[in-house]
Amino acid sequence: MKRSKEKDITVYDLPKNRWEVFLECYKQRFLLVLLLGAIVLLSFLPLLVATFFKDNADMTVYLDFSDGIMDEEGAAAAVRSNAFWFSLINIPCYVVLSLGLAGVANVIRRLIFGEPVFFTEDFFGGIKSCGGCFSALAFFGGVIAFLLSSATAYDQTTQFLLTVVKIAGVVLLAPIAFFTAAQALIYNNTFFGKAKNSVIFFLRSVPTTLILLAAFALSFAITFVPVYVVRYVLFIVTALFYAPPLIIGWLLYSCYIFDKFMNKEHYRDLFDRGVYRAGIKKD
Repeated sequence: MKRSKEKDITVYDLPKNRWEVFLECYKQRFLLVLLLGAIVLLSFLPLLVATFFKDNADMTVYLDFSDGIMDEEGAAAAVRSNAFWFSLINIPCYVVLSLGLAGVANVIRRLIFGEPVFFTEDFFGGIKSCGGCFSALAFFGGVIAFLLSSATAYDQTTQFLLTVVKIAGVVLLAPIAFFTAAQALIYNNTFFGKAKNSVIFFLRSVPTTLILLAAFALSFAITFVPVYVVRYVLFIVTALFYAPPLIIGWLLYSCYIFDKFMNKEHYRDLFDRGVYRAGIKKD
């Protein structure tokens, strides 16, 4: 990490736990973290454009219904059609987003490991080495979201069951996908090997993992904001300022889980990487 030249830096000044590593990213490389937020926003642009067109399509349906041009049944069918196409178009948008996140996450991985960052090389290196895994996760996640959004509820019972399936899908699949993505940045095992490990990591850390998952879920609350202008402003702010600390926090947490259940025994060279408490001895 970049250091101040005002004094000599000793091992005692280096981060001694992962919370200090998190703070160090902002203390020493604040502008770099802001740049990463800007790249996250750029990666979100296709999804943002798709959302804009869906909002306009839904507004047109609402105006036609209000003016009596369209009856209630026709308006409901039009809204369902908009949702169908939006969910379908979202799949490639998620893939584009995932490629940007692969590059951003690789830069962050070097930051939290205390390694020198060569931005262009590390960003595109992350896309090259991890883009396949990230995009596969995004594609399958988009397909699952499309299938769930396309499912039709015929009564209150099926609506309840569909809601339960959606919530369970997020709670079970999202952390497994996130752990798999974090492994892709560090390990060279196969995609299915990473996924299998991720299931084990999740089952062994359910309470703390779900707490972090709730932090990610907060960003999706933006979709419920009824005022379009406010929603897009919040969307931009979230991508710029909320996404980078979320990614940093998740990677640090993942490294803690990897250390606890895998690195200490099988990958000693990765254990406590970026944390210097192990190297400090009392005089």
